[in-house]
Amino acid sequence: MGTRTKDVYASLISEQKCLDKFRIGSGCCIICFNPNPLVLEEHHLFGAANSDVTITVCANHHVLFSRMQGRWPAGWLRKTPDHPVFIQALLDTAVQDLLKVHSDYWNGRDFIS
Repeated sequence: MGTRTKDVYASLISEQKCLDKFRIGSGCCIICFNPNPLVLEEHHLFGAANSDVTITVCANHHVLFSRMQGRWPAGWLRKTPDHPVFIQALLDTAVQDLLKVHSDYWNGRDFIS
């Protein structure tokens, strides 16, 4: 298969993914409520190696969450044993990150017009 053919296939796959997002919909970003399906992504709350649990966020907030996970202790994002203390630490840290991004976004915004 030539390079041109591979490029055409890659373009069609990318276009199909965009169309799927429009057709299926992913709700909205749980932080800013952005409903644009082209910018919505699924973030693995506990790291992809540890859980399939995801939250829907816009691309901007996904970057923030991923950077925060990058600051977690070494080894946390790799598959680890199902130890109750580790699971609780993951849960606590993920929720803390979620609340921080949420409060940073909404802090100082006027809720009453």
